[in-house]
Amino acid sequence: MRLERTALVKKWSLIALFCLFSIACSDKQNNSQKYLDTPICIDSQSQCTISLFNVNYAVAFNVEKLTPEQPFVLSISGEEKSKFSTLTAYIEGETMFMGKIPLFFSYDNNSQSWQAEGLFGSCSEPIMVWRIVLEAKDSEGNIESTSFTFESRNR
Repeated sequence: MRLERTALVKKWSLIALFCLFSIACSDKQNNSQKYLDTPICIDSQSQCTISLFNVNYAVAFNVEKLTPEQPFVLSISGEEKSKFSTLTAYIEGETMFMGKIPLFFSYDNNSQSWQAEGLFGSCSEPIMVWRIVLEAKDSEGNIESTSFTFESRNR
């Protein structure tokens, strides 16, 4: 009798745990994201320009605000042709470390800018501060890096 009761408690505990995870992980949020034709500097960015190899570049996104689990495009553009041949970057959580998320840049001749599509996960914090670390390499092999932060808000 006691064995049956223990088995029954375990069974209902597992069912309750499964239901809890199902509810907690369900996506009830609106996944619509407004994408912009022209990239902009968003309000939560720590800086709108960066300097690499003594040239200033604009840092802009194709969305008005960055939202967890929603893709975005990061654009790096300047008045002068870029003095670097390779641009790499990653996103890391500053409020809470969540690993490094790589960004893969390619040069777009039409917009004359470096562009990378990015995405980051959500966390338990209502407002999360993220850091993007950029590393540029010129044709002579010199490397220069910089970073900036931005905020995301859970939906």
